[in-house]
Amino acid sequence: MALFVAILSVGAISSSNANAVSYDTYTDGDGVVWDRETTDDGDIYIGIKSVPAGVTTVNVPSINDVASGKDTYFLDSICSRYSTPDCSGVVSDTASVTKLDMTNTSKIQVKNVSQMFDTNHEVELVFGENMVIADPADITITYDDHETSYGNEYKYDYYLVLVDGVAIDSLANPYEGYTGAFEGMKVKITNLGNIKYIGWNAFRNADLNAASRSVAVSNNQTIGGYIFAGSNVESLSVDTAEVGQGICKDCTSLSSLTIGDNVTTLHGSVFEGTTALAQTFGSNNITKIEGRAFKNSGITGVDFDSALEVIDYQAFMGTNLGEVVLGDGVKQVRDEAFRSAGLSNIDLKNVELLGSFAFATNNLTEVYMPKSFKTFGVDNYYYDTWSEDWILRHTGGGIFMNNRLTKLTIAFDLYTNRTQRALKSAIGCYNMEGFFGAPCIVDPTNTIEELVLIAPYGENDEVSANRIQRDSRTGDKYDYRNAVIDSSKNIIGDAIFFNFFGLKKITIGEGYEYISDNAFLMQHYIAQGADRIEELNLPSTLKGIGEGAFLDALTHGSVTLDSLPANLEYIAPSAFFEGYGLTIDTVDLPKLKYLGSNAFFMVNIKNLAFRNALEYVGAGLTFIGTGYKDTLNITFD
Repeated sequence: MALFVAILSVGAISSSNANAVSYDTYTDGDGVVWDRETTDDGDIYIGIKSVPAGVTTVNVPSINDVASGKDTYFLDSICSRYSTPDCSGVVSDTASVTKLDMTNTSKIQVKNVSQMFDTNHEVELVFGENMVIADPADITITYDDHETSYGNEYKYDYYLVLVDGVAIDSLANPYEGYTGAFEGMKVKITNLGNIKYIGWNAFRNADLNAASRSVAVSNNQTIGGYIFAGSNVESLSVDTAEVGQGICKDCTSLSSLTIGDNVTTLHGSVFEGTTALAQTFGSNNITKIEGRAFKNSGITGVDFDSALEVIDYQAFMGTNLGEVVLGDGVKQVRDEAFRSAGLSNIDLKNVELLGSFAFATNNLTEVYMPKSFKTFGVDNYYYDTWSEDWILRHTGGGIFMNNRLTKLTIAFDLYTNRTQRALKSAIGCYNMEGFFGAPCIVDPTNTIEELVLIAPYGENDEVSANRIQRDSRTGDKYDYRNAVIDSSKNIIGDAIFFNFFGLKKITIGEGYEYISDNAFLMQHYIAQGADRIEELNLPSTLKGIGEGAFLDALTHGSVTLDSLPANLEYIAPSAFFEGYGLTIDTVDLPKLKYLGSNAFFMVNIKNLAFRNALEYVGAGLTFIGTGYKDTLNITFD
């Protein structure tokens, strides 16, 4: 592309822009003629007007030559600054130029150089110390911030990006459509380290000389976004505190990446689409990896340091990692962070929050949810451009959707508001709340056959501040129930595994004291199509079983127990209702105070003992299922 000023009159330039105060030309010692414009703000812009025949190196004038008394000036294609003049068809005489030397221009800000040269031939760029590659346009970027939190623990900074008042995607390039300083040029880069600030789109889609495809950005430099996006850079070393958004997005030739110790944040889409990057990514001292950072990249593994705290939206989506071990410091893995990431194994370490579809569409067969875990997703806001308002939504569904899960181990608190409403949706259920309606069969590949529950609290542990408050009803069963709940730390929440389709083996670990109402309830029409439960392991520490806790869950199973835990004090009505598939050799519970109506409806019991501690027995004993199989032996103290 070429400069229009080679053929336009001064009057035409001045009339095209009200900010233009004066225009003249400057001829340097090599005979190169420069257009020079002074705006009403006092800014001075220069651009190449003509180059004498045979001149291959253009030396950009010093500030003393063209802008004496100024703190800075601009090297800019003046044509690019105005929309009124017709710049099309203008042919520049810079075709002979092979080098642009900026070593005398430490106070210059460079913009739109690509519009001064024909992009079909290569230009060597030599940079002066502390110079600035400016952002490609004078646009107004503002952020409509909206901070949300959940329990004052997890804070999301949602924001809407406004470019000259127009909303764009928060991960989009605000300078999309504005040409970077050297965008699209064929260039050889010399002394890149001299640049103090590398602006947005600076070398976007550039064709780098073979000697310039290994790039280093040091910790004394500041960078904008998309500076090498779409270019043919092959090796990148970066050590700035914050690595700019999309810095090397779609750099399909990038095969080597080095992250320095000074890097603390990788912004959105930094290495998205770097398909040739077949190496392990080490996070070093990074504390946050933002959205789409490595989406659809070629990285083959990750090594997360303990400094890392947040892995954001789609950060590693579309990769092929095989295994992920989260660093000890990772607390949040947000929406779709590892979706379709080729995972066969994960170690969640100390994670506290998982967003929607965080590990969806992988090859996981087993998942261990650690004690540290607190919530599936977070109530947050997104900006709806149609209504021009922030809309509240809940995330956390489908976390393990479309995997091959057969075993789920849970070591976190199952008696909090957060886990209560979202546990089943995490593995891919129809209903986000996970309580009512369809069974958990939206993803037939995710059939949890084995469920292992590990008690989260030891004797000296403090319980979560977000625990469910039991209702205040009293009388009959509620007094007995309340006494058990109030004395228990480890509780399985109400309906938390309601309609949990496909279970064959349930192990409730030592330390669990109470199983709440409907915890494993299976609706009858669903139970008919469910796989049979073959093994049920209850802890010796169990003190209470809530109403309908295993209702219909054992109807079609085949489970045999020698006895129930001797510490049981409370068995609510319908606890094992329609337990046709459950056989208990002996129910002898010396501490049992309350046995609710139909608690063992159709359960096959061989020996039943009533001890002195028993204070209440409900109706329905005649419906114990023994009569269909064996003789019931009843003992009274």
